[in-house]
Amino acid sequence: MDRVRASLVRRSAAASRGAFTLTELLIVIAIIAVLAALSTAAAIGALRRSKQSQIQLEIETLQAALEEFHQKYNAYPPTLTRNTLPPIVLTKHPLGHSFQPTDIERLFKIAFPKHRERKEVLRAMAGTPYSVTLPGQKHVLASGMNADEALVFWLRGFSDDAVYPLSGAGGPSFTDADGDGDGRLEASDERLENRKRLFDFDLERLGPRTADGALDDAAFEAGNAAVGRYLLYEDPRNGQVRRINLWNYHPKSSSEPYVYFDVSRHEPTDLFESGSGALGKLYTVHPVTKLREGATTLADKNIVFVNSGKFQIMHPGLDGAWGDFSPFRSVELAWPAGPFIGEMADTLSNFGDGRFDEDMP
Repeated sequence: MDRVRASLVRRSAAASRGAFTLTELLIVIAIIAVLAALSTAAAIGALRRSKQSQIQLEIETLQAALEEFHQKYNAYPPTLTRNTLPPIVLTKHPLGHSFQPTDIERLFKIAFPKHRERKEVLRAMAGTPYSVTLPGQKHVLASGMNADEALVFWLRGFSDDAVYPLSGAGGPSFTDADGDGDGRLEASDERLENRKRLFDFDLERLGPRTADGALDDAAFEAGNAAVGRYLLYEDPRNGQVRRINLWNYHPKSSSEPYVYFDVSRHEPTDLFESGSGALGKLYTVHPVTKLREGATTLADKNIVFVNSGKFQIMHPGLDGAWGDFSPFRSVELAWPAGPFIGEMADTLSNFGDGRFDEDMP
């Protein structure tokens, strides 16, 4: 009997040693939760880094396409507009007019020396102060091509017709196929796949789009010049109405488009009169500046564009927000010192190695 009792006691002790206590069980659950949280955070971080790397890689591909444009036409595509409001007024131009109309006309003379496209069409693309109501055009492009629209316009290709690079076959314009005067094609809003474009645009990522893939121009037609814009003009050969859609282009992981600034032609001091820094705050995003090499003060003569002589491509990052781009003559945007914080911190560009905040010294 004693042997039986002793055996039962040993079995009970063994069972107690093999089972978890409530405290031990809670500790195990807590450890699993911590490991799961760490794994989730690591996975999210890895996904964000992957998306940022994809955007940076596409920026580099766009950069290569713009260099190819320069090799082909001996000039970079012009634009000094921002991405929403009217173009920057360059104060050193006679009468304070923007340089952009002259820049676009000169580019066409260089790239297409035999062209006979209407000057009014080129000036309409440039915007104020040459905003003209073209025959057939319902709305004036008061701001000209924006910094996001210009990137697609210049890289999507032109007609092989040296005389009519805009209006010729395969160019960026298309005819009013149904004759209703709105300049739309019945079968396809854009035929980019038939163009000799310099960048392989993913057509699904052109915007803004409607559900059926057409340019979402309803807001523009209602008088909002910032969304889904286009240009209507008369074909210089036969007077037929033609249309140019002004698309933007965004990464797979963001609905915000890339922006492009030509900084090959002008200096920051051309953009605003001295002391007009407050005016710069009207602009959501503009070319980034830095101190001239060897300079120690932020005097106008010491401020130059980053990547001067070429161009800047930027994207606001995964948060989709540019933040508050300060005036040109501002220590906040003296590249690369910054400080680039808040919404601006994760902005990506072709002149940096990564995010703005990561490029800070």
